[in-house]
Amino acid sequence: MRWFKKRYRKEFREVDARIIKLLIPVRKWLNVFAGCLQEKMARISVRRQKIVLAFFCVSFAGASIYVAVASFRQRSFSYRPQPISVMPLLKEPERLAPLSFQELSRIHRFKVHMDSLTRDGRRRFLDGRPHLMDTVNFLESLYQKQINTK
Repeated sequence: MRWFKKRYRKEFREVDARIIKLLIPVRKWLNVFAGCLQEKMARISVRRQKIVLAFFCVSFAGASIYVAVASFRQRSFSYRPQPISVMPLLKEPERLAPLSFQELSRIHRFKVHMDSLTRDGRRRFLDGRPHLMDTVNFLESLYQKQINTK
């Protein structure tokens, strides 16, 4: 009985080959580490090895039991679900009011005023408003495009 088609088998073989290429150095390092541990354990007596194994098993079993009991005793959960806020979609595109030449001239006058300030005055003014001049330039170009298209 075939569980997968041949094309899936080929894809799995390619993925497995990539994973194996990545895991070969890890396997070599683990073999070296295991060899070092084997040498250290060969120097220890069998009785002491059994004591170390029993201590290891008891300590990790105790830690697991402690975590399980503590999680059942705790009254509040650490994860609180948060409601998801969704912005409603616009049903109709908003109509912008026609822009006047006065608004464009006000923006241009503000830009000229900012250019006429000294370096220190301009720096003090723009420190709290980092993208103000970018916004002014964008609005000026937007107003000019809308006035020119009329």
